[in-house]
Amino acid sequence: MHCTFWSSQKMVVVLVILVAVVVVVVVVVVVVVVVVVVVVVVVVVVIVVEEEDEVLAVLLTIVLKWFDSYLSDRTHNSSSSSWRKRRGRAIPVVIEVVVVVVVLTVIAVVVVVVVVVVVVVVVVVVVVVVVVVVLIVIAGIIVVVVISVLVVVIVVLVAVDVVVVVVVVVVVVVVAEIAVERGGGRRSEMQQYQCW
Repeated sequence: MHCTFWSSQKMVVVLVILVAVVVVVVVVVVVVVVVVVVVVVVVVVVIVVEEEDEVLAVLLTIVLKWFDSYLSDRTHNSSSSSWRKRRGRAIPVVIEVVVVVVVLTVIAVVVVVVVVVVVVVVVVVVVVVVVVVVLIVIAGIIVVVVISVLVVVIVVLVAVDVVVVVVVVVVVVVVAEIAVERGGGRRSEMQQYQCW
């Protein structure tokens, strides 16, 4: 009777610890996802808004040939002045559309990748925790060992998440600075196109 009571108590303690671990894992994962997504979105928006000329210049050099050919075909029978007016109005519209598409694509890809990685990490951690707890309970090891193992799992998970966040932030900031520095050299090219 005493052994049955002790086993029941141990099972309750293990289940409570397991629930606590799952809650901690979910909270850490949510925080990591929010931080990564917010950092990426803020950096992308700042680059597009603050360095609009550079961004437009890069995109313009990519789409200019196709767009020039397209407009030439559409306005083949128009006069030179009419062609320049249409061209001047159409280029900013196309560039704005391209900017929006690029920004939304980058944000969507980053969010999807982060969410997939986070889900995989959560599933793996939860499965490992459940397997370890079940094995420990079956083996009849004391609760102190259970707590120690679960604490180590939590510490490792938190450390990995912190490292991931730091790496993402550093990479995004460095890329943003490089893009801004390189964009300054393209300003004159953009101004030439704007003179049309």
